[in-house]
Amino acid sequence: MDDTATSYDLKAGLAELDAEQPDLLEAWSMYEGSAPEVFSSARVARFLRSTSRKFRINWCRTTVTAVLNRLSIAAVQAVSSAEDEEDPLALPTEDTPAQVALDRFWYANRLGLLAVNIHEAALGYGETYAIVWPDTTVENGEPLLHHNPPTQVRIVYDVENPRLKRYAIKRWRLSDKRLRANLYYPDRIERYVTAQPATEESGALTWRPYFDEDAGETEDQWEVDNPYGVVPVFHFRPQWPVARPEHLEAYGAQNGLNKLLNSFYGTVDFQVFPQRYALQDTGAPSAASMADEDFADDEDTDQSRADLRDQPHAGPGTVWWLEKAKAVGTFPAADPKTFWEPIQQLVQNLAVVTDTPLHLYQFGGAPPSGESRRAASEPLYAKVTNRQDALGATWEELFEFALKVAGVAGKVQVDWAPIDRAEDKDALEAAKAKRELGVPDEVVLMELGYTDREMASWAPQPAPAPSDTIDVGPEPLPVSDSPGGSTT
Repeated sequence: MDDTATSYDLKAGLAELDAEQPDLLEAWSMYEGSAPEVFSSARVARFLRSTSRKFRINWCRTTVTAVLNRLSIAAVQAVSSAEDEEDPLALPTEDTPAQVALDRFWYANRLGLLAVNIHEAALGYGETYAIVWPDTTVENGEPLLHHNPPTQVRIVYDVENPRLKRYAIKRWRLSDKRLRANLYYPDRIERYVTAQPATEESGALTWRPYFDEDAGETEDQWEVDNPYGVVPVFHFRPQWPVARPEHLEAYGAQNGLNKLLNSFYGTVDFQVFPQRYALQDTGAPSAASMADEDFADDEDTDQSRADLRDQPHAGPGTVWWLEKAKAVGTFPAADPKTFWEPIQQLVQNLAVVTDTPLHLYQFGGAPPSGESRRAASEPLYAKVTNRQDALGATWEELFEFALKVAGVAGKVQVDWAPIDRAEDKDALEAAKAKRELGVPDEVVLMELGYTDREMASWAPQPAPAPSDTIDVGPEPLPVSDSPGGSTT
């Protein structure tokens, strides 16, 4: 830690991690549906405390999954390699070193599953990270991909060139409650550890270089060489260049929906067990002697029902005893329309501000079909296309680095599965009409949602080239012109 620049980078990286924590935790809690409800008063909060987390319908999650479910990598292809210098865009065959290395990297890291987790975190947090490094447990280890949430990792970019990674930082907690941190540079990885466990009482932490004594490392081996010349940390931002949660615009509407739903469910008991009142005349039996045994003393308070006769309080099944009068009645419960009409309006607003089709949020009823569904989904499809472009660029950068780690040169192209495949009758008839008008088959199939890879597999295979000599077999017998085919 004698190097001033290194000390500054560690402190600056830790400060950036700490500064982003509140927004990241809020984004994920809104996606998970665990964000606390906002109350207007402490008294209301106490009354609704038992239901505020139990009666939730999380529309924010639908906003994210509407995009997530349409982000699926269809193929990862090596589009050029060291053998293809003359035609850098030529698609090599599947057995080229670059394609073999890509396929091995994909299956070894179970990217069919891990990619979904990366996309989910990128949308839910607004960003996420992946670190690629060779397997250090074996000699000449294969490249491994480790997904890291943005609560643990940050990339610090150059101020003058925001696309240039200066370094990345990763911080995590060890089993003994000490903290570890790595700084990833293009030429090295610096490793640090706190001198003491990180607790609420520990105060300011002292960082020192880390080396693994159990592995036989010495104090001068706290740095690890990076021979690849690239910061091996990759930043997934679906709304590049900003880190913006997919459901950010839905926060306000979701908070309002939480309040309306919680308030509605808080009044359901009043619908079943209405609150009553009894106005007593002078000389009538005391309130204590007429307490309703069906609703015994409130377990949430030390006061008995009789003690509360001079202090009416709201509660399902309770009776307000009011002295020196003679009348009884029931307080009407809140009308459910008071809650459900604003809920429907908020859901509509949420759909508009997030470019999500309304039918993905609604319950019951027949969803739109055919052309009406596609028209309603156009803003969502445009949004998903933008997310594919942003995430695809990071995936291609990551895969090309993995090839470098594997010792193979090559460029990579990521192909996405169709956002929507139109297979209803109206879409197929429209496609047929376009083809009859002369629209090329490739364009028609692309509009129906088929990928280039699928269309290429349907292309007719070229006939084999003719050889110089062709064996035609024995000379054929003469054939008669007569219908019977007789030669006589």
